[in-house]
Amino acid sequence: MTFLHDGSANPLAGFSVVASDPEGGNSTLTGVSFNVATGFLWTNAGGDSDWDNPANWASGAVPVAGADVNIPNVGAAVFSSGSLALDNLTLTGGQLLVSGGSLGVSSITDDLTSEIGVPGGSLTLNGAVSLSGSFDWAGGSLAGTGPLTVLGDVSMAGLLSLNTGLVVEGTASLGAGVSGSGSFTNNSSLLVEGTASISTSFTNSALGLMTIDGGNGGAALTLNGPVTQSGEIVLTSTGSSGAATLNVVGAPFTNDGFVVVDAGAGGARSITGEMINNGEMTFNAATTLSGGADHANESGGTLNISADVTVTGATTFRNSGEMAVASAATLLLVVGDFENALGGVINGNGDITVANGTFTNNGTINPGASPGTLTIDGDFVQGADGVLNVELDAGASDSLIITGDADFAGTIVISFLNAFVPAAGDVLNFIIAGTITDSGVEVIGNNYAGGILGIQIGRASCRE
Repeated sequence: MTFLHDGSANPLAGFSVVASDPEGGNSTLTGVSFNVATGFLWTNAGGDSDWDNPANWASGAVPVAGADVNIPNVGAAVFSSGSLALDNLTLTGGQLLVSGGSLGVSSITDDLTSEIGVPGGSLTLNGAVSLSGSFDWAGGSLAGTGPLTVLGDVSMAGLLSLNTGLVVEGTASLGAGVSGSGSFTNNSSLLVEGTASISTSFTNSALGLMTIDGGNGGAALTLNGPVTQSGEIVLTSTGSSGAATLNVVGAPFTNDGFVVVDAGAGGARSITGEMINNGEMTFNAATTLSGGADHANESGGTLNISADVTVTGATTFRNSGEMAVASAATLLLVVGDFENALGGVINGNGDITVANGTFTNNGTINPGASPGTLTIDGDFVQGADGVLNVELDAGASDSLIITGDADFAGTIVISFLNAFVPAAGDVLNFIIAGTITDSGVEVIGNNYAGGILGIQIGRASCRE
């Protein structure tokens, strides 16, 4: 019995099995099967890194569809043209570059020193694939059923087409425009530098940290697809002048995790989009919040304002959660109204400016920080559900300063600190406004040992 090959370049095809006839002839056997090894070992012996050069493969032939390929650390293998679907790709410290064409894989076996780069062309995933090494994506597309989960470093630059899932479990940097029908999930650390955009579905999971670092040249990330934010987003600048910007387009920016605007080394900070906060947002640097008709700090949400925040464009800003405005910090609404809604709590010594609208309190206001002064620049209305808590002490007392006109319904609750007892004739001004109108406000807690604190609604707010 002999094996004949028809000369095909494909080492797995073109074979026939022939039996020798004792009478001097040959006859082809049918129903006979045999196995030919499917493994292809990269040697780079041809010295040109060309995938299509047979001299670069131990078998002397290039891989075929369904093959298993092993690329050790002997120099990069560059796939540049054609279409090929592999079974398993093994990278033992090796490097694969897909610069053109379409290369498909069903599974990857690699180590931490391996690398796959896609400067062009398409890497197609025939099922879920995990990569322990690094992934350098500078162009072309990532496609297939996926997803690709990368445990090592990920670098993304250029214009990228994502038509499958990409999951970051290591450390990633983004300075690219990512678009397509796929999904991008950050479960670890993602650094945004320069100008970048994500127009696919994007998830910053509860495990994810995304940092937008303005550096010296500025950084801006635009999210133009469905966004799930459950992790932490930090806007900062490690340089002296770089601005850090987050733009959310097409849908409200819903925060279910943490957003921190860090002081950093300098540069402006801005967030564009309609804000809905269910998590915690902290402003430690001056920030501009623009875009969107309505901003909301929902029940369960927390806003910590330790630096100036300027809100432009929105018609309403509603607080149903907890908000603290620190001393020397100002929340400025250039246009629109501010509502502290039922369930909302406002604390602090800072300033809330409603330049061209009205501040309405249907929640709870706690001026100061036991005690202290909260300033409302603009007109103020307290509704029937509104509560103003005032703490009075001998040395210092809470006060609410309103630069416009004030209209009070609801409740004013008075507490005496440190066993403080007012003396006869003491005047304690805890509300100061241009004019004050009593619309049925109820005062609670003005009884104390030795008397009742008389309340006078007017320009001077309280007389014993």
